[in-house]
Amino acid sequence: MTDLEIHQPDAEGTGGRTADSASKTKADAAADGGDGPSGAREGAHPGAGATEADATGEDATPDATGEDAAAVPPPGRRWVLWGAGGITVLVLAADLLTRGFNHFEPIPSVRRMVNVDLEANIATWWNSTLLLAVAGVALAAALLSGRDARPGRLSWLGFSAATALLSVDETVSLHERLGEVGKAWKDTAGVALPSHAWVLPGAILAVAGVVVAVVWARRLPRDLRYGLLGALGVYLGGALVVEAFNGWAHKNDHSLTLMLGTLVEEGLEMGACVVALAVLGRYVVLEHDPVSGRITALLRSEREHSGRAGQRSAVTPPVRQAA
Repeated sequence: MTDLEIHQPDAEGTGGRTADSASKTKADAAADGGDGPSGAREGAHPGAGATEADATGEDATPDATGEDAAAVPPPGRRWVLWGAGGITVLVLAADLLTRGFNHFEPIPSVRRMVNVDLEANIATWWNSTLLLAVAGVALAAALLSGRDARPGRLSWLGFSAATALLSVDETVSLHERLGEVGKAWKDTAGVALPSHAWVLPGAILAVAGVVVAVVWARRLPRDLRYGLLGALGVYLGGALVVEAFNGWAHKNDHSLTLMLGTLVEEGLEMGACVVALAVLGRYVVLEHDPVSGRITALLRSEREHSGRAGQRSAVTPPVRQAA
């Protein structure tokens, strides 16, 4: 009769010993008074020698948790978000501080570099950079999306293109071209606008964009849907609502109100971009493999699916002992 080699886990679940045959197992148990090293007692079922891991419902295999030790998020991702928020605060603080200093000692060249109410300076560049970063992460989501992904690749490409267009607008002020349309509507209706002329056509475009965004975001997970729609609401609140108020303050020569309103407007726009980056960073996940040193990008849904698959594959069938 051919001997059957069995690897049976010991009481600590750390590996186990090798039994040469079924008869040897019985002999060892008899020599120990019916209680062998395998934990089998006299009169018990041969497979009743359960380990502590079996008693607690845990798997004895090292990778049974489904969370591979190699799948570790890069530690720099959080610092990127904190850095973006910190630079945003510094840009707004630089505008406020130089504005106050310029009141006592004129520094026109420095003021122009950090004035958030002007174009082609550091503040405008940073706002455009944040929008472009959001567009880049959305583009990454489009490239990582499969055929059956919801929202699909075209949806993410549309979101990326719209955000990139806002980045271009922040640099070259495309929205101010709508002022000609607003003036034409004002002359036709024979009314006076209390704010900037572009606000009215801009509001119509914003409403259409919000409707499209709500329909598109319905296919996202709940946390991403609320996060992105919240960021959009904050951005439009600064770019449209506060801007309309600033237009009223400008027409009525409320300089202090205009100054504070401009800071609030730019702060809301930049803050909304940082929030959008944080939300998208939970969907487009970067993982670092400490063994190979590679950084891989994947969508959160695919990561969860692979994690569940790893849990199922890590469960090994019980070892059958020979009678």
